[in-house]
Amino acid sequence: MTDRARYRPPSGNRVQLQLDARLNRRLALALAAFVCLGPGTCHGATTAAPPPVKSPVATFDGRRALKDAADLVALGPRPSGSDAARHAQNLIIERLKSVGLVVRQDAFTASTPAGDIPMKNLMGVLPGKRPGVIVIGAHYDTKRMKDQPFVGANDGGAGTAAVLELARAMAARGKPRYTYWFVLFDGEESIGEWSEEDSLYGSRHFVEMLRAQKILGNVRAMILLDLIGDTDLTILKESNSYGAYRDLFWASAQRLGYGDQFLPDFATVADDHLPFVRAGVRAVNLIDFMYGDRRVPGKYWHTPADTMDKISPKSLQITGEVVLATLPEIENLTYIIETRAGVATPLDPDEERAAAIPPPIEGDVTGGLLQAPEASTRPRPVPVAPQRAP
Repeated sequence: MTDRARYRPPSGNRVQLQLDARLNRRLALALAAFVCLGPGTCHGATTAAPPPVKSPVATFDGRRALKDAADLVALGPRPSGSDAARHAQNLIIERLKSVGLVVRQDAFTASTPAGDIPMKNLMGVLPGKRPGVIVIGAHYDTKRMKDQPFVGANDGGAGTAAVLELARAMAARGKPRYTYWFVLFDGEESIGEWSEEDSLYGSRHFVEMLRAQKILGNVRAMILLDLIGDTDLTILKESNSYGAYRDLFWASAQRLGYGDQFLPDFATVADDHLPFVRAGVRAVNLIDFMYGDRRVPGKYWHTPADTMDKISPKSLQITGEVVLATLPEIENLTYIIETRAGVATPLDPDEERAAAIPPPIEGDVTGGLLQAPEASTRPRPVPVAPQRAP
């Protein structure tokens, strides 16, 4: 590969991928000199970054997650509104309840090119110690394909399975610092050709529901998992994601020895995080959109070849470990941002010492956004480029 390689998708493909080795080196040098939390929140290397508040060890079991994916795939194709989708909903509800979570069901009717279709988002609630919510999400529906048996082992199955296993691990470690919502979205896939109107039905409805109930500002962060079961796991930095939070995942991956799976290059993908991003929520999309080979979107994407033999417990394990390792740092950085915005409630003395607040700082190299959570309904600018979600 040359020093600068650029992928240009054919006409009609809605994905933009840019690999720039020189830019990544410059960015790495910049990040070595700065720790950035958002516009107006960078400080130099002379000011130490606050350590994350340590949480009890929570383990992620990739093999158990693979079993959840297999149980979903055994239901067959699961397009929104189908009998198989309803069976998938029952399975997800049962798994969330089995670890002691309160389950909320968000049923709605989506107006689609194929007519009105009943859909349902599902949410497991793990109450935390302080105000504020962190959302961990994935979509469970599969692409509606005429005359093709598309079971979505990776695209719909793996992300859902990882969220279910994260819910188990988080519930097992006790009451978290923030409340966690484990959300499984319906209707991510388009019914016809992908468009802003025909896609992301569940996540768009979910954000509008939160806005209508005036609780959107409670959401401090959103983490989306998609296509993360690929046996050749290659997660790129999704460029619509909140930079400061995204970088924490890559730092965790490097620390855990998973740098070969979390690559330093960038991709722009439309996915269920976008409704949150556009509503001002700090969101990160962890997605492997090179499914089956080192091309975007990969040869297995939206084909009958997306089957269980194409995903692995190792890839699920890597993703789960990185997420669990990063969550305490997300919580810590969230508290810092809240404090600077003047909306945080006091911590106990031990937490206060662990989350020492650095002085006000200026500048930004990560593209992050600093704002008070209650102001999060203000739109956040999103780069508009031809792109397509999985």
